[in-house]
Amino acid sequence: MRLIFIRHAEPDYAHDSLTEKGWREAEYLGQRTQRWPIDHIYVSPLGRAQDTARSTLAHHPMQPTVCPWLQEFYVTVPNPVTGRPSIGWDYLPDDWTAEPQLFDSLQWADAPRYDRGLPPGYPLRREDFESGAIPYQPKVVRAEWDKVCQGIDDILAEYGYHRRDRYYEVDETKDVTLLFFAHLGAIDAVLSHVLNIAAPLLWQGMFLPPSSVTVLGAEERKPGLAYFRAQCYGDTAHLLMHGEPVSQSGYFTDPFSL
Repeated sequence: MRLIFIRHAEPDYAHDSLTEKGWREAEYLGQRTQRWPIDHIYVSPLGRAQDTARSTLAHHPMQPTVCPWLQEFYVTVPNPVTGRPSIGWDYLPDDWTAEPQLFDSLQWADAPRYDRGLPPGYPLRREDFESGAIPYQPKVVRAEWDKVCQGIDDILAEYGYHRRDRYYEVDETKDVTLLFFAHLGAIDAVLSHVLNIAAPLLWQGMFLPPSSVTVLGAEERKPGLAYFRAQCYGDTAHLLMHGEPVSQSGYFTDPFSL
């Protein structure tokens, strides 16, 4: 079994779509995926992910499954430094590294900074900011991550791969390729569960360029047992082949495009 995750192409966040460059990236990606043996496609409900998937779907005419849990992992929490509402995975290094629990693959979502939050898409009003009375809810980060974990495990179970502790029991080896179109934060949230790596380590320490490809393969070295292993993370060969530079979107330094 192979799991392939694609981050949406360069985003036009204002319109939840793609920039002109992003449409080029999506087209080059579609050309790259043309000969892939794809068995099923799963896509985030957000426009930028669905727009990225269009070129690939043109080469693989199938009905994709829209998964709400693949939407961006944009949980709003109170920033422990500023006290202001902020995305729950955008912190400076001297802040988040001081909290050991954020390094724990099972307990990171229960860290004190995640005690309260707002789920993705919650409509904050101007008066909420002006009054400082943000209607936070308890344990939202944990709840959203649990949705992600359950979502990917339900799909794997459909193919006979069942989560047991930190690995998967296999009913029968399947030569299938599943393709997911999602977002930087969301993909890392999935990988944190499948690979047993605390999500903050991926969010803070790894960069998924727009339209990039991440491939996991199920290694079944012992009959009936599988562990997923990353073959590549954030690959952009389709851009380099066409002389298209790697987008900086979501990165705080200059991408290396050679």
